[in-house]
Amino acid sequence: FTLKYGDILVSMTGSNISQIKSAVGKITQYRKRDTALLNQRVGKIYPKAELCDNQFLFYVLSVFQVQEFWAKKASGAANQANISPEIIKSFEFCLPPLTTQRKIAEILTVYDDLIDNNKRRIKILEDTMQKIYTEWFVNFRFPGYKRSKFGKDDLPEGWETKKVEDIIKRIPSGKKYENKTVKSSGDIPVLDQGKTGIIGYHNDEPGVIASVDSPVI
Repeated sequence: FTLKYGDILVSMTGSNISQIKSAVGKITQYRKRDTALLNQRVGKIYPKAELCDNQFLFYVLSVFQVQEFWAKKASGAANQANISPEIIKSFEFCLPPLTTQRKIAEILTVYDDLIDNNKRRIKILEDTMQKIYTEWFVNFRFPGYKRSKFGKDDLPEGWETKKVEDIIKRIPSGKKYENKTVKSSGDIPVLDQGKTGIIGYHNDEPGVIASVDSPVI
C-alpha cells in the first residue's frame, strides 16, 4: 500500500511492554510529501471520514495507555510480541461530535507544530555547539588563540590533561527496576540508558532513593 502525508501507522510486531523502547503498538504519523510504501507488520489506520477526524484519531491513539492496552493483549514471546488488526480495533474510547474532534485536533496540531519548530532550532543549536567545541577544544582555535602560547604537548599555556577519575567523586550506578514497578505515571521519572529520556515512573519509598552525595553502602 502507498502512504500519503498524515497517514496513521502502528507497529504490529515488537517487544513486550516491559521493553518500552521497542514495544509493540507504537503509533506514528507519516509526515513526508514523498511517496512511500507500507512495510510488513506495519499497520495503516484510517478512519471513516464521516465519523472520525484523522488527526483527532492520531492523537487519541498516541496516548501511552492505548499502546499499553494493545501490548498486554499481544501474543508471542517477550522479544517478539504481535498484535492483530482485531486487537487494534478492540480499543474503546470516547468519540465527541466531528466538529469537536476537529477543534481538538486543530489545537493540538498547533502545539505539535511549535514542538517541531523548536526541535529544528535545538538541532541547529546543537550542531553549532558541536562545531564550536571542536574548533575551540580540539583544534584550539578559540578566540585569541593566535596570541596564546602553546607548550611542547601542543596545549595552550596553563592547560593540562587529566583523567576523569582525577576530577570526579565517584560514579554511582542506578537500580534495576522490575517491570511491575515502572508505571506510566507517578512521582519520580525513571530515565533510559539511551537518549529516549523518561521510560516511566515509580513511587518507591523515600529510603530507596539516594542523592549523588549519599555515602556508598
